[in-house]
Amino acid sequence: MMETSSAFAVHNSPGCQVERRSVPPGAQVLAHPQFAADPIAAVSNHLAATLPPAPAPAAAPADPARRKQQKQAAKQRRRERRAAGMVEG
Repeated sequence: MMETSSAFAVHNSPGCQVERRSVPPGAQVLAHPQFAADPIAAVSNHLAATLPPAPAPAAAPADPARRKQQKQAAKQRRRERRAAGMVEG
């Protein structure tokens, strides 16, 4: 099995000479023309292309006062139906 990169080559087969050139981590990034021109835009573009989309924001909790009004209106409708002789199911 062979992995290659411009920085180094690794060969896992027996008897194969391995040549390793030491390159500090991130040196290829620092040398990239797009990064050299605008580092923040390069990092932003990289993150936008590689990260999954952000989860949708949670629904805002219902306004307690509105919820109370809705409950009172529902109770009132039930009372009116009972008074009119309608049976709830």
